[in-house]
Amino acid sequence: MKRNLWLLVILPVCIAVIAATSGFWKWGKKNPLETVPTAHVQKGNFEIPVRELGKLKAEKSVTISARIPGKIIRLCKEGAEVKPGDFLIQIDTSDMVRTLQERELDHQNALNEVLKTKGELDSLRLENELKIKQTRAELDHNKGLLQETEETKARYERLLKDRLVTQAQCDEIRLKVEEKKLSVRKSELSLSVEKRKALSSEKNKSGQIENLNIRSRIQKVRLDEVRTQIREATIKAPAAGIVIFKEIWKGGEQGKITEGDQIFPQFALIEIPDLTKMNVAVKVDEMSIHLVKAGQPARIKLDADPTRLLLGKVTEIATLASEGRFWERTAPGKKYVEVVIGLEKSDPKLLKPGMSANVDIITRTIPDVLSIPLEAVITEGKQAFVYLRTSSGFEKRAVALGDKNDNFVVVKKGISKGDSVALKDPTRKTAETPSPTPLPEGPQKK
Repeated sequence: MKRNLWLLVILPVCIAVIAATSGFWKWGKKNPLETVPTAHVQKGNFEIPVRELGKLKAEKSVTISARIPGKIIRLCKEGAEVKPGDFLIQIDTSDMVRTLQERELDHQNALNEVLKTKGELDSLRLENELKIKQTRAELDHNKGLLQETEETKARYERLLKDRLVTQAQCDEIRLKVEEKKLSVRKSELSLSVEKRKALSSEKNKSGQIENLNIRSRIQKVRLDEVRTQIREATIKAPAAGIVIFKEIWKGGEQGKITEGDQIFPQFALIEIPDLTKMNVAVKVDEMSIHLVKAGQPARIKLDADPTRLLLGKVTEIATLASEGRFWERTAPGKKYVEVVIGLEKSDPKLLKPGMSANVDIITRTIPDVLSIPLEAVITEGKQAFVYLRTSSGFEKRAVALGDKNDNFVVVKKGISKGDSVALKDPTRKTAETPSPTPLPEGPQKK
């Protein structure tokens, strides 16, 4: 009797425990289909972008280079905002100052030589003028004596007719006339010689002055050259913008300019971009460049602030391709064409030259079409399928595909807007790793 009573008590309890345990296990175990990720079929405009990396650059910029060689002894801060006339670079002028002092002395000596020689020319002219006056006075005196002697000769010849003088006296007077004529000719010759000597000496002295003037002008040019070099040793900003140091060759390697660097003329040292109008330089793969056209819209996101969306348009497309370089975040060996995107708005506080950006150039927009993620497509041969979510699980559905971009593909038929499709094959076990299958050939973007 007692045994039956215990059975009546224990049996219901055991049944209840078993039922509870069974229910808990059944409740805690999830349906495997519920863990399959899905996505809704979207309908709207479908964009086909060319997605590349780019760098910000100013639409306009000024490149600063030195006009003289020398060593940088003082330098402004990189990144500083400058306005026209602000200090940028100071080149060492110690050797130039010494050269300036030497050339100032040379120029002054040349000027002194000119002044000295001009004084000598003035003295020479006075001396020559005095000699010419003396010679002319002697000539005038001899002419006067000649005239007196000729008058005496004429008187003696009249007296000879009257036999008041002898023939010998007349002959003597004639000889004196010839002597006076000879003295006059000598004086005329002396005057001519003195004039030629004066002209020659003054011409020589004037030539010396001209040579000294040329030397003085040369010294002045050399002096002005040093003064110009000293002025050019201080480089100032020609325009407003932000200071960006350029890289120069430093004995075996490239590096940004620093104090102590030896620089040479025409070296690009600093770039001052105008931050009020910025562009994005994009290296587009040569296989995709045929899709890019001027005027196409573009969306830009900065690496420094991915939450901010910038808008722009294609403004320039280079005519030649160039090989990629690793420091440009491109694949070495591949060919790229540079495309310039003009930004609609520029914020100098946010946008700085050299910033990296992700750029989507919208090459084509297909209006009002259905699209799904690429992960939802499964291909078998040339046929594409999706797994459509239904009330009882997933249904394998054949679909016709259209164009695609990096993440989505257009679906022409087979599904409807709002449908849910699996993002992985729900028939595979979780532990299985499906091998990727390419989409069937068709109008997809290559």
